[in-house]
Amino acid sequence: MSFKYDFMNYAGHAFVSYGAILAYDVFVDGRNISESLVMKDGVVFAVSTIASSLAYDVISGFLPYLSEGSVGGMISRPLLTGAIYMWFYDMMISEKYMNTREDSKTFMVGAGICLVSGYLQNPIMSLFGMKNY
Repeated sequence: MSFKYDFMNYAGHAFVSYGAILAYDVFVDGRNISESLVMKDGVVFAVSTIASSLAYDVISGFLPYLSEGSVGGMISRPLLTGAIYMWFYDMMISEKYMNTREDSKTFMVGAGICLVSGYLQNPIMSLFGMKNY
């Protein structure tokens, strides 16, 4: 059982996820980028991405069949991110901004953006001279 904590990877994934959720809020939900809800949603998703990455590293340390290259890992990471994002969104945003997004949609958005941002992370980070393995 080995734990790998790659904080540069966590930060890069959070940065890309922040941009992806902002793009979702603006282009899909039709919100203005300067709204406080959009900015808070981006921060909540970035924090949930970091929390889910840490949790995934711990879980995959105990359950090696959930490693990055396996099918289980490709499925479990977005599901974990979606669940954590749904919980954080409900705890930090939905009480202040009523009727913004229901739990099932929040889960689907979180899981989908985690999947998309995972594919976008390497090309974007390589623009800044960083490598993700």
